[in-house]
Amino acid sequence: MNVVVAAWIALATAYAPRCGDSGLTFYGLPAGPGTISAPRSLPAFTRLWVDGYGPGVVTDRGPAITEGRLDLWMRTCWQANQWGIRRVLVERVVWVPLVEHIEEEGADGLD
Repeated sequence: MNVVVAAWIALATAYAPRCGDSGLTFYGLPAGPGTISAPRSLPAFTRLWVDGYGPGVVTDRGPAITEGRLDLWMRTCWQANQWGIRRVLVERVVWVPLVEHIEEEGADGLD
């Protein structure tokens, strides 16, 4: 289950392969769906939900990505250009496993 631990408004731009992008992230990973470039205030591999974009993970950095900004990976240059510059709601999410209630009696399976 995903739990929102923080939310804020950011200025989001977009980038795509063959539009000046090398295809690799700052960390040497292949860029693809869900790749987000974010400022260093967000640790690497932070999970985000970006309104209008969906889920993503911080796996990229960029010199123009300062506080309050994100850069989102898009499949094509056309999609990146259509995105333009938007103010978006960003949610930082963490995954929390669901734990079912275990009754005390017989919980160890030895009864």
